[in-house]
Amino acid sequence: MAGLLSEMKRRNVFRVAIAYLVFSWLLLQVAGLLLPAFGAPEWVLRVIVLVLAMGFPGALVFSWVFELTPDGLRLEKHVSAEESITAHTARKLDVIVIVMLVITLPISFFGPDLLGGDSSPANSHDGPSVAVIPFVNMSGVAENEYFSDGLTETLLHMLAQVDRLKVAARTSSFAFKNREIDIREIASQLGVNHVLEGSVQRSGDRVRITAQLIDAADGSHLWSENYDRRLDDIFVIQDEIAKTVAERLLDELLPDESVVHPDTENTLAYDLYLRSKEENRKGNFAAFDRANAQLRQALVLDPDFTDARIELAINLYRQSTWGKAPAEFIHRAIEMLEDVERENNGHARAAAYRLMVEAYRDSVLLGMNPQEDFLKVMEAIVEQFPRDEVAVDNLIYLYINEDMPGAALREIARVLEFDPMNGRLYDLRGRAYELRMELEHDMQWLPHARTAYERAAELSPENASALARFAGLEAKYGNMQAALAIEMRAFKADPNDPELPVSVADDLYAIGEIAGADVFADMARAIDPAAPAVQKIPINRAFAVGDMESLYAASKRVIDQRVENRWGLHADACMGLGIAGIRLGRIEETAAILGSLRQMPEFRSSLVFAEVIRMYVLAEGDEQVFREEREALLERMADDFGGREKIPEGIQELLAPLTDDPADDQKMVDAIKSMGPGYRHYFQITMKRLTAFPVVQRLIDSHPELAGELARMVEARETMLEEARQFFINEGLVEEPL
Repeated sequence: MAGLLSEMKRRNVFRVAIAYLVFSWLLLQVAGLLLPAFGAPEWVLRVIVLVLAMGFPGALVFSWVFELTPDGLRLEKHVSAEESITAHTARKLDVIVIVMLVITLPISFFGPDLLGGDSSPANSHDGPSVAVIPFVNMSGVAENEYFSDGLTETLLHMLAQVDRLKVAARTSSFAFKNREIDIREIASQLGVNHVLEGSVQRSGDRVRITAQLIDAADGSHLWSENYDRRLDDIFVIQDEIAKTVAERLLDELLPDESVVHPDTENTLAYDLYLRSKEENRKGNFAAFDRANAQLRQALVLDPDFTDARIELAINLYRQSTWGKAPAEFIHRAIEMLEDVERENNGHARAAAYRLMVEAYRDSVLLGMNPQEDFLKVMEAIVEQFPRDEVAVDNLIYLYINEDMPGAALREIARVLEFDPMNGRLYDLRGRAYELRMELEHDMQWLPHARTAYERAAELSPENASALARFAGLEAKYGNMQAALAIEMRAFKADPNDPELPVSVADDLYAIGEIAGADVFADMARAIDPAAPAVQKIPINRAFAVGDMESLYAASKRVIDQRVENRWGLHADACMGLGIAGIRLGRIEETAAILGSLRQMPEFRSSLVFAEVIRMYVLAEGDEQVFREEREALLERMADDFGGREKIPEGIQELLAPLTDDPADDQKMVDAIKSMGPGYRHYFQITMKRLTAFPVVQRLIDSHPELAGELARMVEARETMLEEARQFFINEGLVEEPL
């Protein structure tokens, strides 16, 4: 026996075994991180484990039979003792094992962070956890479907109030409605160890509800009960059965916990409240309107229904941040939340929401506080309410707005653990990866962003905003046919959103199809003529047709009326006013209007851009005034950013035409060269308008290298616009040229 072990050691069988196991560990760690990012099904990882396990004995036999020599692999029995180099091979295997361990250990312990927190949902939970699958409507009657879904909704909401019980979120649970999938697979995907399912069967005025709790580990039934009732009041029965089932479930999983009852005794009001929350999750304008109506109806039935009052206040906040309602809704939301706090002698969730809305008002709307303050408020609220959808969404949005994609991805991964089928989270994941790609100038994140957006579209096909962002990604990277097809899907998904036809109109104006663009512009006006995005239409149309008087008037109107900044409206208005002002010879008047924006809090987020455009205008007037104003601007910016060298790159590129420093000119050239194809495309659209300023055109003319880069960008953009034109022809939106 000792001789056999000695020979196995000489032939490096043990070292090969160790190397094979470490390699398998490394491969599984990498696969476990990357496969979920590409949407691979779980069986792929199981197949990899199986193949590796089957290959292990073969690796040992191979190392016994063959030996590596300077002439390549040879059968061991044909290698003489003088030719054998097994000792040298052993040292190589030792080095290989050490290197693989150095790579594997960081991935094993820090893998999610290395990928920006993009880990797959957890499939286990330390304490009791449950998914409530929509109860099956056995009769097929629509009224019973409403009852069975409402019963599930009520159960979910009641159980979600129990802090020690992990409950898969409503979005994820309803993703399995009417799908024939093994209970253990559902539990694995949702990361729970129990599943509650049931059915509703109606006969005349009688209804039988069956509920059963299943242990996901072995598929066994922990309990199963039937409830027979007369349908006197569908909502009363729905509420009664939900309470009974919830109490029975807690008796099984957490005997010392009790069901938290809703703060209204009106069952119809409670049903309307739950349905409004689901409408708000859809992320489109029509759903917001339905949610508003449901909440107002609930409050008519029970004016003291606190949860409904809070939800209505947050709905006003959502509509304002989405551009559906004016900023005044923010102030109304704050007042409503203050009322709830006062009447309840303090209310933790209402107080948290009020702090959130006030922080948004002060940081975003008024620009009184830096966004970092808003971020700190949101992090504190999410720590207090880690599963609150509104707070979590706002925190992730802020991370993205503050150029913190890693933090956003980590928070998304955390929430996906209890809501892995939530399309909204995948939309945010796509945005975070898109941001990471932009910040790092690294195209490796493009497939991650695309996969996330595709998953969002699959899970939430009614979320028009998510579809619009997916379309933006495809357009940014030159895939115009796909981009426009997705954009049309978004338009059809939410015909009540005026921003979507504005987007289509913009595309048509860009390719010179004025008549087709006007049709979509009229659609947007018919939906909401006062929407901020609709105010872009006359600006973009005037740009397209070269009407400087209309461009000046439309741009000035946005400034005079202090229209909310949506879709870059303020930047477009400043640029349009500047270009038209120069062309029309209104240098002093235009410069004065742009200068007045310093006193308008609404324009704070676009103030730097407005200041630069003002300098472009002054450059065509009195040279002495221009130089004095330019120096004052550069000093203000240096003070604001803590030094000239700390001014962000994007602003420095805009400042280049204003300075006499050749190094600044080179920064613009280098920045354009380093852009990816999508950003070159979008930058070129901006540059096409910026070159209307003589000071910018003079810079380009004096730098052949820059002019050459821009010429190539123009050529690439023309190709993309031709693809867009062909798409609209195929869709019948424009006529094919004769």
